[in-house]
Amino acid sequence: VERPYSAVNVKDNINSFYRPSMDLTNSIAFSGGSDAINYRVSLSDLRSQAQTPNSTFKRKTGNLSLQSKLGKNDFLKLESTIQYNREDRNNIAGVGYAERNPSWAVYLIGNTVDINSLKPGADENGNEIQWNPVPAAPNPWFLVNNTGNSDDRDRFIGQFSAQVNFMDNLYARGTIARDWESIDYIDYSP
Repeated sequence: VERPYSAVNVKDNINSFYRPSMDLTNSIAFSGGSDAINYRVSLSDLRSQAQTPNSTFKRKTGNLSLQSKLGKNDFLKLESTIQYNREDRNNIAGVGYAERNPSWAVYLIGNTVDINSLKPGADENGNEIQWNPVPAAPNPWFLVNNTGNSDDRDRFIGQFSAQVNFMDNLYARGTIARDWESIDYIDYSP
């Protein structure tokens, strides 16, 4: 690609490539109970748009907490906490050296070259529009529009405990906990 040199026409490539990031979180919680039982339920939704184009992160979280005191002088105490997370990550930018890092070229390209002239990153045949004779310096628009990843995670965290109070300072307590996670990851590039 040929471009005329213009020392007076300096481009702001950093602000031209990146976008303002936006994070939006909505939460709601309910709690209640009595002398014998207490509970709390909460739900949360997080949506994040990264500064790198085409990159997003979403997380949904649900929590349930229960506490119960049963019997004379709170002879038996039961507690349970459950949390479920669902995360969806799309096109999280690579970091480190050049190959999958769109930021590398954004900061390397001369400020007299308009980074938007490299859009959309690929020609009509799907080949990368080169901006540098070094193949390890990829076109940042090619990376964000033609490569990517998807990372979907489900996570369940649960804990249950029971405590038997024999006397004021003597008790037995048992706890069971489980942390389970499932990850579905896809990475693609031409």
